[in-house]
Amino acid sequence: MYLPNTGDPRITSFKYKLAIKDTCGNLGQPSLFHKTIFLQDQLNGNFNWNHYEIEGQAMPVPQLVDYYFLRDNDYDGLFETIISNTASNAITDPSYVAFQNIADWRIETNWSIL
Repeated sequence: MYLPNTGDPRITSFKYKLAIKDTCGNLGQPSLFHKTIFLQDQLNGNFNWNHYEIEGQAMPVPQLVDYYFLRDNDYDGLFETIISNTASNAITDPSYVAFQNIADWRIETNWSIL
């Protein structure tokens, strides 16, 4: 829907909308768009990302408390190390050099909504 981006998180963020399909195959009204987070490794221990976005809301989204920055130390899919949390969209991993060839990093959102 929002071409030319295909939603590949290794390349960029992506906007998407959700809609409910009933049992007759009819689609309901689409939601406001949401824009995913795209994390960029600056290859020097510094990381930055775009804020999660919801159409028509302030940025960062008011319900967003902060972001958790995590590291998968041995690239096994288990993000076992919480490096820090921040309300910003940039952070530094002080142990980057020790993990740069064997780890993966990600951002998680912490919301004030239940």
